[in-house]
Amino acid sequence: IKCREVRICCSFEDVPIASGVDGLQKQKTQSTQQNFGKIAKSNTIYRDVTWREAAWEELGELGLPKDPKLWRDENGGNNALSQNPLAALLMKLPLVPLPNDLPAYSCVEV
Repeated sequence: IKCREVRICCSFEDVPIASGVDGLQKQKTQSTQQNFGKIAKSNTIYRDVTWREAAWEELGELGLPKDPKLWRDENGGNNALSQNPLAALLMKLPLVPLPNDLPAYSCVEV
């Protein structure tokens, strides 16, 4: 199972890049600040990517279900993230290094 999570952010004015509160968010924020600085510049689109992956055989060891029905999104992704059981499962997959051709951070001024 592979999951690529992409965050995209754009601000119309210069704003500080806020610190995260939980462990993963705080780690992402620190990495974002290292790559872009502590200020998100106006009219700039920022993107960061994380990759999660596990072999089907590893799911039991990770405490994740092996029932294929639980890995299907029957609602077409229309639930809020906090109410989406598939999203909750995907967030439990371990983080792995990104493929070489996919940069973790990028930005473009518009």
